[in-house]
Amino acid sequence: NYVWALDPVHDRLYYFAHLNNIEVSNGEFCKAGSIIGTVGRTGKNAFERRSPTHLHLMVLSIRNRELIPIDYWNLMMYKGIN
Repeated sequence: NYVWALDPVHDRLYYFAHLNNIEVSNGEFCKAGSIIGTVGRTGKNAFERRSPTHLHLMVLSIRNRELIPIDYWNLMMYKGIN
C-alpha cells in the first residue's frame, strides 16, 4: 500500500510505502498535516520477523522533467521537524 503525493509549489514528488491503510483518494488535494494513511507492514519483503511497522519515504525534486532524489533527512532536521 503506497501513496504518491505531488507538491506543485516546490516541484516535489513524495512516495510513502508500506502503509496499513490509505486515507486519501486518487487526485485528492491535501493540506499539510492531513492524514494520508497509517503506518503498516505491507509488501513482499515486510515479514514480521525482519521488519517492524515502518514507513518508506522517498522525496524527489522535479527538474526539467527529471526526478532527482532529495536528502529529506537534512531537510527535516533544518526545518525543525524531528
